[in-house]
Amino acid sequence: DEPTRWAADDDSEEDAPVAEPTRWVRAWEAAVGGGDDDESDSESEEEEDAPPHKRRRTTAAARPRESSDSYSSRYYGVTYIEKRRNFQVRYTTAAGEQRSGGYFENEEDAAHAYNAVIRKLGLESSRKLNLADSAGRLVPKPEKPSAQDSSTSSKKSKYYGISYHRHNRSFQAQYRNASGQKKTIGYYPTQEEAARAYNAKIKEHGLESMRVINEVDAAGRLVEKGARRGARLGSSPTVHEKSKYYGVYGNPSKTKWQARFADAGGRQKHIGYFHNQEDAARAVNASIKKHGLESIRKTNKVDAMGRLVAKPGSH
Repeated sequence: DEPTRWAADDDSEEDAPVAEPTRWVRAWEAAVGGGDDDESDSESEEEEDAPPHKRRRTTAAARPRESSDSYSSRYYGVTYIEKRRNFQVRYTTAAGEQRSGGYFENEEDAAHAYNAVIRKLGLESSRKLNLADSAGRLVPKPEKPSAQDSSTSSKKSKYYGISYHRHNRSFQAQYRNASGQKKTIGYYPTQEEAARAYNAKIKEHGLESMRVINEVDAAGRLVEKGARRGARLGSSPTVHEKSKYYGVYGNPSKTKWQARFADAGGRQKHIGYFHNQEDAARAVNASIKKHGLESIRKTNKVDAMGRLVAKPGSH
């Protein structure tokens, strides 16, 4: 099957299909260099005949006007024009001026052309691009949240390592490496996908003992951090209560758990106070590894599911 041809403004000549991505660049270049449609030409002629004070002010970089005859596409930089029955490519230059990149018979071709234009102009860092999956298929842009979904609570993540990214309208997965540097894993349409990607990255780098991961139940479902915290927060340390983990100590006066460790010289180092033992224990593990003390200091073990294992003799 012959690929969908580009519908150029100038009907005098038809471009032959060319290999990707050159095809899209050529289509765009032809659109930029081509003339306007017949209606625009007739309007320009009428304006030339009109007195100077009645002529409409126009510029080469005039912003394309939205009307009831244009509709948003599933992809960035693409708008359906009802009058032409084609998809128009629209992009913004580095100077902030809106330009037209041509018309296409289907929105996928238009989306590819938009990507080609952005890359041709070197604007990848400042403009959104249409993403493709592992099979090379274009991924539609995320739908705008409804009024009900746009509340603050809907954008708060239910899982560790996840945050809502407003610019991409997706969920961003991030983690901290062994040195404490924050690293971005990627962007995902749902919190669950982002949370699983976060878990996989923590396990890939062997950070289970240093970083909290999202728990998974027996059925393989992710456990929300709110539910997990609610099950543990109730046990603030009492006067005689001992922790189940190494390096963690109860502090009833602060109703929190203290994390601390002994350095190479045996001096006690305070790490911080935490609402639950588990977070304090992970902080202890992280500090011991950070200072290279694993061979002389005990760390809290972690099972295959990423759960902390209590020290022997604790209840």
